[in-house]
Amino acid sequence: MGPNVPIVSATKDICPADMPIITVTISTYNSANTIDFVLAALLSQTYPTKCIEVIIVDGHSQDNTVEKVKKFIASYRNYFHDTKLIIHDKNYGVSKARNDGILSATGTYLVVLDSDVILSPSSIKDMLEFLQYNPKVGCVMSLLEEDSQNFLSRAIFQIFYGKVREVIYCTAAAMIPRDIIKSVGLYNEKLGPPFSVDEDLEFGARIWRAGYSCVVNGKIISKHLATARDQYLIGLNQTDKADSRVGKTKFSKALTEFIRYLFDSFKKPHRYTRFIVLRYLPINMRIRYATYAFAGPAVAVLLLGLFSAQPLLSFLGSTAIVILYLDALRDYISFPRHVKYSIILTTVALVTRSIRATVAFCAYLETLLLKFLTKIYKNHHYF
Repeated sequence: MGPNVPIVSATKDICPADMPIITVTISTYNSANTIDFVLAALLSQTYPTKCIEVIIVDGHSQDNTVEKVKKFIASYRNYFHDTKLIIHDKNYGVSKARNDGILSATGTYLVVLDSDVILSPSSIKDMLEFLQYNPKVGCVMSLLEEDSQNFLSRAIFQIFYGKVREVIYCTAAAMIPRDIIKSVGLYNEKLGPPFSVDEDLEFGARIWRAGYSCVVNGKIISKHLATARDQYLIGLNQTDKADSRVGKTKFSKALTEFIRYLFDSFKKPHRYTRFIVLRYLPINMRIRYATYAFAGPAVAVLLLGLFSAQPLLSFLGSTAIVILYLDALRDYISFPRHVKYSIILTTVALVTRSIRATVAFCAYLETLLLKFLTKIYKNHHYF
């Protein structure tokens, strides 16, 4: 069943001079199940479509994604400021797809959109107005409403709904001023599916380092389709056919995926990502997130104090854990509306951040060791 395409008229009007061009760049790969809905949502925007440029970058899809995109462009190219289709000769990854779309863009603002995210009718207009009224924001994202039963996704939606919250990352359904991209650079093409993860964290960290912030605006809602999770993730074994069915992801499955994610964090590509994300953050945020590396030792001290009947050790360990927990709670507090979600998400954040900080520290030591061994080798080779 296809999307309901709105009835609009193609006029020869041009974009008014006082309205900026918005470029929407969409990265696709085997996205035939969702791309029709994503493109149809662009026709429904309250922001004039004559001021919207649409660029689709396909990573050599093996289904009929390209055919669907070509059909859409042939039918609706006159409705938009411009439409472009870029087809890669192989799957170079989501970061290169986004970068090629950005480099081909002419808009003053860019919307980075995944091929399974449906923008609400006022999304582009609302994100633009938010950036214009908040010049120190470098990336604004709409809040994604998942069409699955994933517990953590549902909890995040409830906590973020109706609020503006600062985050590190800059990911799907994000609007970024062109000047910000000129300042911080493009997405890191060594990161991102199918090679690694967290390219959005690394990109967001650079935005923060440049003196701007990344926010999720919970007053702007977009729909994230779980019917076909981004096929780029197949290369990371993060999805399969059973997982992609709507409503089948339950708490136990979400917990299993979360544990697998934590273990994957110690693999080489992920260690590198955690290290450079922490390195790119401004000093105050770097110190804040680096302190989470003490969570593991704090638990160890607490347990040692309990088993050895040492009250001082127990007090020190528990105090450190409480301090870190309260710090994480700042990002997910929602009392009294969603106490349960706040407690669970804060606990998840504490565990995740402690793992990321520990992994980043290990990667840092690994880098120092490699430099030391390289220096010894060069000196030995010289003599």
